[in-house]
Amino acid sequence: MWLSDSRRLLFDSQGKLYLIDSQSKKVREILSVAPSRFQFVTLSRDDRQIYFSLVTTEADIWLMNLE
Repeated sequence: MWLSDSRRLLFDSQGKLYLIDSQSKKVREILSVAPSRFQFVTLSRDDRQIYFSLVTTEADIWLMNLE
């Protein structure tokens, strides 16, 4: 999902969450939950926090600061 600056992209792959900057082409690993997988990932309106849930837990929603 694109952040509101339309420059950075947040994506998950194999239980890891990455942030890529489309201008600098730098990729940064934000979070690893492997061997679990993300059930959903969403951003706060100000792009400062990530909300996510894991497939392996029941009804837990996690909050993490992005920066």
